[in-house]
Parts: sequence; structure tokens; C-alpha cells
Amino acid sequence: MVDLKVYPYGNGQLTGASIQCQHGSDECDGNKIIACMQSLYPVTSSSLGFMPAFECLEQASGVPAESAEACATKNGIDYAQVKQCAEGAEGSRLALEAARATEALQPPHEYAPWLTLNGQPLRDRAYDLKEEVCKAYAGDKQGTMCDETVKAKAPTVQALWAMGRPPVCYPGAAAAAPEASDRHDALRRSVAAARAQAYASRRALPTPRARR
Repeated sequence: MVDLKVYPYGNGQLTGASIQCQHGSDECDGNKIIACMQSLYPVTSSSLGFMPAFECLEQASGVPAESAEACATKNGIDYAQVKQCAEGAEGSRLALEAARATEALQPPHEYAPWLTLNGQPLRDRAYDLKEEVCKAYAGDKQGTMCDETVKAKAPTVQALWAMGRPPVCYPGAAAAAPEASDRHDALRRSVAAARAQAYASRRALPTPRARR
């Protein structure tokens, strides 16, 4: 029902094939780890894939590379394989792919995280992610999270963000608000849960894209 992809790039700067991350080399290393996790453990209709480990990384404090092994192991991911990918040519290739895809957005992304659905930015409508996905989905809603007779297990964005508007990170900003990780995680968790509950369909697939 939903084709989900995360682009770990944020508000970096791309010069040729060189990436300068907004928050330094630690962020770049973390982006490669996330990109490799996603490549090796994609989200499918029957599995959350890398998303639980991604959530764990977002909640962890400190350097992403230092938390990655524990988060991977906790969520059934072979960290040795991820590490080999992240530290090698494949990690660099995946990071560059995410950077180029983000820089090619039209209209350009304005902050991170930045969600698009079928190529168009959601902005404030990202708060109602489930509703937006269901409106875009043209297939049979019976038995899916969009079926009003089915009680979806995915938490609503409103419930997760009941405390108010989530903080975002703008280009040039030193860092997001202290509580940013929890609320950014809420969005990612909602996306992942929506994807995990969806049923496969060949008709008009809505395509959320999250730029971290």
C-alpha cells in the first residue's frame, strides 16, 4: 500500500560527490549507518525492517556510531554487516544517493525532517500522515488501516504530538530543540507502523519520502 523510503541527509551541503553534514562528521557517519540499515533491512508489507533500529538510534544520546551496535543487536540486525557497508564504498554510495535525491527535490526541502507524498511536500499535513496516505491511496481500502471498520494499531500523529508542533531543524541551525528526537521519532514511528500494517496493492501506490 505504501512505498516508504528514508533519505538520511538532512540539511547537508553537496559539492560534487562531497557531502558536508550540517552537524559534522558524526552526523555523516550516522547517515551512512542508517542508509546501510535501510538497504540491508528494508521495510516490507510484513516487516518493519530497519525502522525499530532507526528509532533506537534517534532516541540515543551521543555519537550515532557508538549507539548503532546496541540498537542493531537489540532489533535483530547484523551490525557487522551494517558496519562493513557503512565504512566501505557502498555506504558512501548510498549517502551520496540520498544527498542527490534530496538536493533534486522540487520544490526544495526547507528543513529536516521533510516528508513528501507522491513527490509533493506534506509540511504541516505530515501531522496527519495516516489520513494523507489514505486519501492518496486509490486501491481497495478493505482490510487496510484505511478501512474505517478496522481499528488500526498505528498511533496517530496527533496523539504522539499532543504537546504541540514538533521542532524542525533548518539549514544553518546549530541543533534542534532538546525534545526534538522524541518528536521526530514519533513521525518515523508513525510512518513505519503505517507501512507495516498496509496490504500490498498494484494500484496507485502513495509514496512517502522522509528526508531526515
